[in-house]
Amino acid sequence: QVGNMSSCSGYYLLTQADIDAGEVLNIAIATGTSPIGTMVMDTSNSSNPSDTIPDGSPTDTTTTMIPEMPSILVTKGSSLDLGIDGIATVGDTINYDFVVSNTGNVSLNSIVLSDSKATLTGCDSTSLQVGNMSNCTGYYLLRQVDIDAGEVLNIALVEGTSPMGTMVIDTSDSSNPVDTLPDGSPADTTVTLIPEMPDIELTKGSNLDLGSDGIATVGDTINYDFVVSNTGNVRLSPIVLSDSKA
Repeated sequence: QVGNMSSCSGYYLLTQADIDAGEVLNIAIATGTSPIGTMVMDTSNSSNPSDTIPDGSPTDTTTTMIPEMPSILVTKGSSLDLGIDGIATVGDTINYDFVVSNTGNVSLNSIVLSDSKATLTGCDSTSLQVGNMSNCTGYYLLRQVDIDAGEVLNIALVEGTSPMGTMVIDTSDSSNPVDTLPDGSPADTTVTLIPEMPDIELTKGSNLDLGSDGIATVGDTINYDFVVSNTGNVRLSPIVLSDSKA
């Protein structure tokens, strides 16, 4: 009737596209017919306090803001390839496996993975939908300083950008089973242990100096030559040579 109102309700189920957009915009239409058959129509004005134009009057479009919660996670594991000799030597390889996960509520783009030590060989994708993962790989060639230290430690970094331009960053957690904190949670640093194989070799030669007379007499000299070789895979220090007679 004239002057009366009718209240209505409805709902809409969010899609991922809506969440990525950060808002849902829509307009309703109401139509009615008078007793003599005249049709009237109106498009909705928003009753949301935030939906106003500069003069303070309501806008036609009802805007529902969708809060974004972008988040990214990277884990990193390592395996040591010692080659056919099974001994850690310079140039042997540490292979790294990275898993980048979208743990937020919006899609992520422009994903960049970096590592201060590893040479990265590629990732499945540089964009991730919510809940998806990307597998990445890399490697590192051992140096003598790494073998002497008995381990290689490093952390990776990943960055991604939400549809609204928010950048998210994460430093890697280790997926190596041994890299855990006292409470059982993963440590940030991925530790690759390098087995040491220390070894030393000594050879000793001699020659007899009989002097000018060519006859072995008291006081003639035996001269010794020693060669000490590091035949292991780590630096040795200090080295002490002893001989019960020389």
